[in-house]
Amino acid sequence: MTSPQFEETIILPPALVDLNALPLLTDTQYLEAFTSQSLNRKFCGVVRRGIFRGYACEPGSGLNLGINIGKNASGEPATFGVALVERDDYLLTVRQQHDMSVTLQAGKTSYVVLEAIYQHGLKTTQVDINATQEAACIKVVGEGEVQSHHLVLCKAVIPAGTTQLTMLHLNFDEREQGGYDLEGHVNHPDPHVQYERKDNAATDDDINKTSYDEKHVKLPQFWKGIYKKLDGYNIDTKASQSDAEAGTNDTKWMSPLKVMQWWNKLKTTSLAIAGFWSFRNLKVDSTDNNSPVLYVEGHRSNASDTIGTISFKNRYNNDIYSIFANGKGDLFWHGHKIYHEGNKPSKADVGLSSVVNAGQSSSVTSTSTSTYATTAGVKTAYDKAVSALNTANSKMTQTQGDARYASLTSDQNINGKNTFAEEIGVTEKSSIKYDPTSETIQFKFS
Repeated sequence: MTSPQFEETIILPPALVDLNALPLLTDTQYLEAFTSQSLNRKFCGVVRRGIFRGYACEPGSGLNLGINIGKNASGEPATFGVALVERDDYLLTVRQQHDMSVTLQAGKTSYVVLEAIYQHGLKTTQVDINATQEAACIKVVGEGEVQSHHLVLCKAVIPAGTTQLTMLHLNFDEREQGGYDLEGHVNHPDPHVQYERKDNAATDDDINKTSYDEKHVKLPQFWKGIYKKLDGYNIDTKASQSDAEAGTNDTKWMSPLKVMQWWNKLKTTSLAIAGFWSFRNLKVDSTDNNSPVLYVEGHRSNASDTIGTISFKNRYNNDIYSIFANGKGDLFWHGHKIYHEGNKPSKADVGLSSVVNAGQSSSVTSTSTSTYATTAGVKTAYDKAVSALNTANSKMTQTQGDARYASLTSDQNINGKNTFAEEIGVTEKSSIKYDPTSETIQFKFS
C-alpha cells in the first residue's frame, strides 16, 4: 500500500509597498496586507456620504432625543440603520443595531452628529474591549463645533426654560441623505434639492387668477400671463414723443428708444418744473463696485448762500427738519452747522475766540506774558508759598516783639537812673533783678 501524496504550497509574504507613493491605487489586491484599509477606501469619492436608512430622530421624555432604527427618513420600517461617514479619505459604513438617545440642553442651539473613525494601527472598542477609542458614536455639539467629518442627524433649537422636547424644536435641513440607495432615493421627499419640484409648478388656474405664489412656470404659461396682463392694450400701436409728453393715451406702448429719448429730454429741458415729485419709496442703486450718487444741484453767485436742501417732514405734527449746503461745502442740519474732517470747528465756533493759542511752561521764575503755566509749575509755586508761610508763622510778629520789649523795660527812676522791673539774664543759668522795696540787687542762680 502506497502512502498518499501531499503537495504543500508555501506563500512567502510580499515585500511591503508604500501605498502613498503609488501614482495609482486600485481595489483590494491579491496578498494585500491591510484589507481593512483597502475596503474602507473602496467607495470614497464614488458614493455620497449620508444616511441611508434608520437614525430617525424623535423626541423622548424631557429633553431626551431618541435616535431609533425602527423607521427610516421616509417613515418606512427599518431593521437596522445605515449611514456612510467620510473621514480622512475613507468612506466608513456605520450600522445602527440598537436604539439610542442623547440629552439636549435648553437655551442653546445644538447639533446631533454621527462620528466615525478609521486609522491604520488604531485599535477601537469594536475589536478590543480594552481600547478607549470608539469606532463610531453619536454626540451633541454646539454651533461652530460641527466638523467636516461629522454627519448631521438633526439640528435642535431649544428656547430657554423648555422642559419638554417637541418636533417643533428639531430641524432637518442639514441632514444629508446617502447617494447610492435607490429605495431611499425614491422614497425621499426631496432627493434633488437642486431642482424645482413638480408639485411646486404653477397651474393654468394660478395664471388665470394672477397668483403671487412662488412657483416655477413653463414658457407657455409665462407668455399666457404676459398676454393676459396686456389684454385690452393695443400692442401694435406705438406711442410717439408727443403722446408721451401729453400723457393722455394709455393704450399705446413706447419703445425703449422712445423712453430713453423722452427721459433725456426731461433731464435737459430748460423748462423750470415747479412743485414736488412725490415718491413712496426712492432708492438710489448702482452696479457692483460702483457708488450710487444722488445729485441736488443749485446755482448761487454768493458761495455763502444755500445751493440745495433735503427736507424731512413729519406729517403727524408737520415738523420739518432739513439738511442744506452752501456753495463753500458747509452742511447745516436744522439750522446748525455740521462739522466733518474737511470742515473742522474754529475757535470762534466753540466760543474760544479770545483764548490765545500760546505755549506752556513749568518755570516759576519766568516773566513771559505769552505762555500758560503747567500744573507742575503751579505746584512748585504753591509748595514755595506754603514753605514761606510756615517759616513766617514760626517767627515773632512785630506786635509780639513790641509787647515783649515793653514788658522788659520800665521808666522807673532811682537816684536819677532808669531801672528794669524784670529779671535781666546774665548767663544761661544766672540773672539779676532790682528789688525796689528793699532797694537791693538780687542775684539768682539756677
